[in-house]
Amino acid sequence: MAGIYIHIPFCKQACHYCNFHFSTNLDREAAVVDAICKEINLRKDFLEDKKIETLYLGGGTPSLISQESFEKLLKHLSACFDLGDLKEFTLEANPDDISLEHLSMWKEIGVDRFSLGVQSFFDEDLVYMNRSHNSAQSYKSIELIKKAKFKNFSIDLIYGGHTTTAGMLLTNINEAVQMDIPHLSVYGMTVEKKTALHAFIEKGDLEKLDNSKQALQFTLLMEQMEEEGFEQYEISNYCKDKKYAVHNTNYWKAKPYLGFGPSAHSFDGNQRTWNIADNNAYVKAIESNSSFGTNEILSDKDKYNEYLLTGFRTKWGVQLKKIQNEFESFSSNFELILEKQMLAKTISDENGVLTLTPDGKLIADNVIAEFFATT
Repeated sequence: MAGIYIHIPFCKQACHYCNFHFSTNLDREAAVVDAICKEINLRKDFLEDKKIETLYLGGGTPSLISQESFEKLLKHLSACFDLGDLKEFTLEANPDDISLEHLSMWKEIGVDRFSLGVQSFFDEDLVYMNRSHNSAQSYKSIELIKKAKFKNFSIDLIYGGHTTTAGMLLTNINEAVQMDIPHLSVYGMTVEKKTALHAFIEKGDLEKLDNSKQALQFTLLMEQMEEEGFEQYEISNYCKDKKYAVHNTNYWKAKPYLGFGPSAHSFDGNQRTWNIADNNAYVKAIESNSSFGTNEILSDKDKYNEYLLTGFRTKWGVQLKKIQNEFESFSSNFELILEKQMLAKTISDENGVLTLTPDGKLIADNVIAEFFATT
């Protein structure tokens, strides 16, 4: 079983913090969708097992594209892949794109899960982030999703930005709980190069983000989510009743997936590929039958480091026996670092399953990097 990801590279406007590939020029929608359809045909043999478990439309803002574009993409996918065993079909959407008409259309083509980009229920946060919606639209969109009888959906929230206080974060969580939202993806604000937020800080228009404030808010988040009965199954992801995001969980479990569209990544267990992150160049390459991506064969070191990076982020952790059996050449150094991290109380060991403690999650990137093989 495998997953398919389609990158829809269009947005109404540029969020100040986002460094994903997108364009605010929607005039190229038809050309990009046609190119993606051709890529689907070109790469239909990338996955040996054509039975697809999950389908995820991300971006960008997939909820922007037309019904015609959706139907064209699904037609090509169905012709090239077996979608009969699909367990999850997720669509990323913004609150201002949600309507009963759109929800009905999306349900008709098979969407059964939404990832809704709420980010905050406070307008001052949304203005700071340069989001295209307001808080009233967030509440309305969630109401409409429920009215359309979609039971499996998630919202995104962001903490640790310049405008978000600890009290605002707790209110955001409480609002989600009161609305009975089954899954939350909650991320700390980051400053990425080539974003407006990075430029504001470089120019001195905004101060640097406060790391201690972020750490405090992350701790509050973990404590509050546990109190509300949510399971933190990945550092940034929480759910009730085991409503895990199946597609993203499969990324963390290193299952194969195939990505279509500009900037999309793919993985078959032994190699990674990534497409050109430029709409015009991608379309031109596809139309002229030229190379439209790059590939990398993963070494044993790459596979080892990626296993640590993904495993430690989740509740399923890193299996000590797997390190000893499948990555034997790295196991001696791994066990030395493990002893050090156990003493620092950043990692717990439950019958050979190694996971980050709450203290470890606070400095997850640093802890995981300690284990990485460099040679």
